[in-house]
Amino acid sequence: MRRSFWQDYRICYHLIVLYLVIGWFHWAFVLVPAKPDEIQHLTYVAEVRRGDVWPIRSPATETPCGLDERWQPPLYYWISALAVGPTVAPWPGEWVVPNPFFLVGAPRGNAVQCLHFPVGTPLLMAGRIWSWLLGTLAVCGAYRGARSWMGPPGAALTALLATTLPSVIFYQTGVGNTALFIPMNTLALAELAWIWRKGLSTRRLLRLSALVVATVYARLEGLFLLPLLALLFVREARSGFPTRRMLIAALGILLALSPMFLRNLLVYGDPLVRSGLAVRGESRDPMTWLRLEGPMFFRAVFISLGHAWLFGEEWMYWAIRIAGLIGGMGIARRLGRGDLPSIAWVLIAYTGLFLATVVHASLQHLIGGPRYVGSIGFAWLSLWTTGYLGWWPRSARRAGVVLGLIAVYGLSVAVISRVLLPAYMPQPAPRSDPPLARIAGKIILHRAVIEPSQARPGDVVTIRLVWEAIEPIPQNYAVFVHALDPHEDRILAQEDTFPMYGHYPTMLWKPLQPFEEVHRLRLPDSLNVPRVRFTVGLYRYETGERAPAFSPAGVRFREGGGDAVPIGWIVIENR
Repeated sequence: MRRSFWQDYRICYHLIVLYLVIGWFHWAFVLVPAKPDEIQHLTYVAEVRRGDVWPIRSPATETPCGLDERWQPPLYYWISALAVGPTVAPWPGEWVVPNPFFLVGAPRGNAVQCLHFPVGTPLLMAGRIWSWLLGTLAVCGAYRGARSWMGPPGAALTALLATTLPSVIFYQTGVGNTALFIPMNTLALAELAWIWRKGLSTRRLLRLSALVVATVYARLEGLFLLPLLALLFVREARSGFPTRRMLIAALGILLALSPMFLRNLLVYGDPLVRSGLAVRGESRDPMTWLRLEGPMFFRAVFISLGHAWLFGEEWMYWAIRIAGLIGGMGIARRLGRGDLPSIAWVLIAYTGLFLATVVHASLQHLIGGPRYVGSIGFAWLSLWTTGYLGWWPRSARRAGVVLGLIAVYGLSVAVISRVLLPAYMPQPAPRSDPPLARIAGKIILHRAVIEPSQARPGDVVTIRLVWEAIEPIPQNYAVFVHALDPHEDRILAQEDTFPMYGHYPTMLWKPLQPFEEVHRLRLPDSLNVPRVRFTVGLYRYETGERAPAFSPAGVRFREGGGDAVPIGWIVIENR
């Protein structure tokens, strides 16, 4: 028994180390508040640090980027304020500004709500480190819960999913209460799975009750555990466990949760504080929702940023589609032969209830479905593992687990290296001699590549720019990319945004490190010109004033309204 314990501990230890390494590479390079609502959550932590232990959401005290998360359950913010207490940093409102180009659903990460100046980051990074460390609990919970009904091999594969899955790492390494909800929810579901397999005891009942309370105090989605708890109590009552102890536990849970819900009722007039959710402005028709937000659910199963992999053509996206299909068909296969463990039915019911509620709520509110798919973590990760193992005969399941470990880890590395990090990290690029232009006296535009060279109306044109700062830049410039009429300075299409869609503002550019930036312009469907010429430049968003742009010979560019660098042409084909 002791030897088995240490063997299991060694497996979990290695998985934790792997998670910490991958998680560090993820958050360490995300230098701006790029993750959803990160600054709003950081403001909550900062306010707790300033002495307001349980702040109230108020329109008069909006956070720097508009939304206010101070209606959320407080547990994450309380322990985070203690964890980052020694960190010295100014109030977020002093070093964060809204991104005026922010647009929900925009391609290529335009959902960067905030930009920050090169100060104040210690508090942000300390919060991320704390969230990152909390993820070790999710790894332990996923392994322990899966081990109760799949054994060590299946548990290793499930925990590896929790360790490496980019959608989990994305939320687990940012400032936000989801970073606490994922570990607490995973630990609670793991405890429930263990009890379902081994039976209830007084110690397990106390542990499960405490985890349920902590999960609800992390996020209100923890309330989805209560139906599972009721189902477990009914099952254990039929098995002979003392009903009195379960009733006492249930009463204790209700008493522990009552202060939060009573406060919400008195302060906000609603125990669930639905007024804290942004109301959806567009049509609430289900087909409209499916078009706008439906693809995000598919994307969140493996990737929570950048590309909608459901329609991606690269090999990586095909591999992800096949992997997901294998797991889903494996569940159906095990159902057909009656080989599905009973706890899997509980997790299927939990996942279905969770997703149905999120879909219903997101028809009314902008709640960001993908993060909630990732939040339920252990439930759908272990279900996928169950389906995957269903394709292997029992005698060969160890080999199946090994192949699964290799495949999942390989896909995770591919997604992080090809999708996630390139969106955050400036990609190094060689200099050009001579460069195309010198802008604002401190910035060099080395090169511009337009792809393809021929296009049709409605096509997307990719523009790759290579920038370099020759010294620190004291202000944030926006980039404009214009598609112009071939004979006059009439703009046919344009894209205005901060560099790398806000991930790498000019104030953060490192001198003498050239990098490539990508823009995408969609040509209008009604385009009726034979050619289109392109110009780029920089300007201050606050004033609209363009940064002076000069050729290598020192001649100032005058076309395109002035200070616009011509970068080339493309030919327009007829449809």
